[in-house]
Amino acid sequence: KPKGYLDLFRLHGAGPLKIFFHLQLPCSVPYFFAALRLAFATATMAAVSGEWVGGQKGLGVFLLEAKRSYDLKSAFAALFVIVFLSLFLYCISIILESRFGRRYAFT
Repeated sequence: KPKGYLDLFRLHGAGPLKIFFHLQLPCSVPYFFAALRLAFATATMAAVSGEWVGGQKGLGVFLLEAKRSYDLKSAFAALFVIVFLSLFLYCISIILESRFGRRYAFT
């Protein structure tokens, strides 16, 4: 699909900047938001894993300490916060995509 549009842009004498801003950048918007959703969904778990390995404070350390002391209420509370943060960031990415993705997507 973009190959035909690229030929059309070149046929009308568009320069590299015009091709980038008016064709290539809008075509990449759906892929950008797909990557953003994936990154937001996994960022919280990556941060918690990093805290497990070498952190001094944070949700990961709190979760490990709660597990070691058999405090199930605190462990589940920390797990709930982690899941909530992941879902919150994922929903933010969906909202951003609905606001900006359709406006700048090349159709």
